[in-house]
Amino acid sequence: MNKLSSLSWIKDIYFYLSVIFFFLVFYNQSLFSIYVFFLIIFFKKERFVKYDYIFLITTFSFYILRYFTSLSKNFNDLWIRLSPSIYTGDIRFWDLQLNIISMKCIFGKVDNYYIKFSTTAYKSCPYSAKYGPLSTKIPFFGDIWIGTLIFSFLGISMLLFIYLLLRKQDVSFILLLSSLMLITPMNFLIERMNIDIFILLLLALAMNFYTKYPKFAIVLITLLALYKLHPIGVLFGLAFYSHFIDSKKNFNFIINAIFSFFVLYILDAIFFTNNLLDTEWRPAALNMTFGMLSDAIIISNTINTNYIVIYCFMVLIVALIVILFDLSKVINFESFNNNEKLIYISSIFLFFINFLYANYDYRIPLFYGCILLFYRYTKKINVLLIFFTFVMPIDLTFIYQSSNLQVLENTIAIFGRISIYCYFIINLQLIKNLIFKKFQTI
Repeated sequence: MNKLSSLSWIKDIYFYLSVIFFFLVFYNQSLFSIYVFFLIIFFKKERFVKYDYIFLITTFSFYILRYFTSLSKNFNDLWIRLSPSIYTGDIRFWDLQLNIISMKCIFGKVDNYYIKFSTTAYKSCPYSAKYGPLSTKIPFFGDIWIGTLIFSFLGISMLLFIYLLLRKQDVSFILLLSSLMLITPMNFLIERMNIDIFILLLLALAMNFYTKYPKFAIVLITLLALYKLHPIGVLFGLAFYSHFIDSKKNFNFIINAIFSFFVLYILDAIFFTNNLLDTEWRPAALNMTFGMLSDAIIISNTINTNYIVIYCFMVLIVALIVILFDLSKVINFESFNNNEKLIYISSIFLFFINFLYANYDYRIPLFYGCILLFYRYTKKINVLLIFFTFVMPIDLTFIYQSSNLQVLENTIAIFGRISIYCYFIINLQLIKNLIFKKFQTI
């Protein structure tokens, strides 16, 4: 009888689904991301728990392979094969290398540094990443590539550590946690090793310490915003939470931090950069960017109309929907405990700030806090609202040989965009309702 029970996995479809999870992530990221969304929607998460070792092995194997293939140019083809072609190439950890070059140029000199492992792309001083005021003030001394490998190792190690902590808290979410670690936006972020991965990790640290050490957390988030601007959204979220939910606890300190950020940013623009907004190129591509500005540019290029006009029209439509309708009940916000409310509001304001602009899809992992909580407290059908998390970016060139499948890729990308707009609007309605509720109690 014991032998029969020990072999029960042979007849368990969830075992085979888990095995496919393992193999598919090493075959193609986009197909894998669609597959895991299918699992999340149509299967019971509890049934995957008994095979959590498969998800652990998959996640660790993937990240270990990702890192060690960066140590040699001979292994670079392995990396390329595991990446959607929309952002592959010869270069490894591209954004981190550029960031370190920028830091090294502050006090040092870089002559024709070829970005690993490219034979054509190189940078020389003067060069600046121009993320924010601090990004042009913190220098780097040492070898660029060795520094890149060290920071990449630290980033990946910390990410896996947080993954283990979250799994320990609730193993029933092993499917979702593992999926979020491996789907295309996270893969995009890891491939580029954009500074956003370190912002993600430090924001997680700040939010973990916020309850006990709020001033430390606020200062840390302010410094992150001064390095790369968008973390200011978290400060706006904390201010909102403090004022409308937490009886103005820490509110004055948060407002002072926001005020200090803008003063320092403006002073830096006046005396150093001579430019209030250093970002000159705004990314816009159907299968690898998000944000209202990005979409306005895409539509503008399609119908030959000024993108500013389109953007204003889009903002107006969204505002009318938020005012006239209310679907915010799909977010069971009242079921959140106080710490979850803090994390959700902070993360959603970060999402708001980024959604109003134009960004590459590797920034989506920054919103994993609100995505995890949304998944935990909503009905399964409402998980369709976070479809964008799994299909942005999307690349199906590995299977299509005709224009019909190109249409399929574009259709999936469009549905991803529809879901992100719905998620944006519903969360705006949630914020609107929390404001009205506060005023009604005064």
